[in-house]
Amino acid sequence: MKLFFFSILGTVFFSFNVFADYSYEDIAVLKKHGTIKTGENSEYAIISIIGHWSDNVGSFGKTECYGKLESVEKRVILFETLCKRVSKEGYFIMKGIRTKSDIEAGIGYSDIIGGNGVFNNLIGAKCTYAASYFKDSVRILTKCDMDKNKIIVK
Repeated sequence: MKLFFFSILGTVFFSFNVFADYSYEDIAVLKKHGTIKTGENSEYAIISIIGHWSDNVGSFGKTECYGKLESVEKRVILFETLCKRVSKEGYFIMKGIRTKSDIEAGIGYSDIIGGNGVFNNLIGAKCTYAASYFKDSVRILTKCDMDKNKIIVK
């Protein structure tokens, strides 16, 4: 099943590269800061995702995300985060959500709700992301619905 998911994931993101869309990748560590068991196989957790990112126009920097994760029997019910990605050219803030997927991998959606510097033009962009996990490490590939040429790196 995981092999099938990653084959589909690769196909989806390969097709994104055909267009001039803005995309970025995160490599980070997911940490649970507090967990409440809401049933025998369900839980609610406050999480952080801290790491680094790079995009398809040459920017890179630090990622800092905080949010909540609700799960039942290793299935995501709700995974909601607010993330700030900072680089020497500015920053952007993204609000993301993922529902009803496997805990180890899944596809979600995000909106860029703030930013400055070269990332100011990203505000309002709608994005799709795919996340995969290994132990406490996470890799997130994100594609946004805006032309990467609107980001001018100095």
